[in-house]
Order: sequence, then C-alpha cells, then structure tokens
Amino acid sequence: MGDDFNHPIFRSANTFGSHNTCGAFSPTRPGVIFITKTDGIDVWDFIDQSNKPSLTLNFATSAITYFKFQYFKHEDRKQYMAYGDEADGTLFLYEVPPNLKNPQDKEFDAIEEFWQREISKCRDVVERREVQLIEWQEEQKQADIAKAKEEQQKENQDEQEAQREQDQEMAY
Repeated sequence: MGDDFNHPIFRSANTFGSHNTCGAFSPTRPGVIFITKTDGIDVWDFIDQSNKPSLTLNFATSAITYFKFQYFKHEDRKQYMAYGDEADGTLFLYEVPPNLKNPQDKEFDAIEEFWQREISKCRDVVERREVQLIEWQEEQKQADIAKAKEEQQKENQDEQEAQREQDQEMAY
C-alpha cells in the first residue's frame, strides 16, 4: 500500500483544548484507529466516516499517556484495552464495544481502497502544488521582466530628456 509515498496520507482536524498523546490501530478492525488525548480518546472508524472521530470518549481527568490492546483471546470474545493517565498513574480497562471490535464484511479490502484513494489525493495535491509553484515562478519572472523593461524605458526617457536639455543649452 503506497510504499513509495512517504508523506502523511491523512490529517485530522485540530483537536481544540487538548492534544494527541498516543494511539493504536485496532487489532481486529483495520479501519479503526484509537487516538488518546489529554482529555480522552477519539475513535476513528474510517469505514463509518473520515471527517471526524466516530466516537469521542471524554472521561480522562489527566493526559492519557499509555494505551494498549489486550491480544489474549477470551472465550466470550471480548476485547479489552488498557490505558493509563499521567497525573495519578491510574490504569483503566475498557471493554471495546462490538461495533469497534468485530470486522465488517470485506473491511480489509474497503480500507485498502480508502488508503489508496487518500494516497492518490495526496499525490494530486503534491503535483498541483508543484505546478502552481512553477506557474508562480513564471509569473514572478514575467513581472520582473516587465519591471526591468519599465525601468529601462524610464532610464531612456530620462536620458532623452537630459539630452534635449543639453541640446537646448548648446543651441542657446
């Protein structure tokens, strides 16, 4: 998936009033990312939407600085995540709800296509910026040439005026 593309392929909107501290991909859902923040956890389900988190858990009393999924398979098929806060060193366990744990039909293929589209969009933006830079440079070059021509014309006019004055003085 885009091994030759080494730029970010997705950037979320700014989180006002807090900042991201760490994060992890869901071990069971390729389209889900958990991002811990100073005031909670944002869950991005890219199958659901990509313009904002699908779920925001605002329950932290201080910055979450540790986050890990449990990979042990429970008989009841539950999935847990552990996270810890900075201030008290408290460890919390959270049961991941089924909609964020159970993969959807063909989710891997769908998310692979999503990332490929994002990479394609990023490449288009990079190419467009390169073209715009070339166009801007050409405009600047043309503006510099026009300015130089204008300055040369002014210089020529000044020289002609000086020559006229000198000719008039000589004729007097």
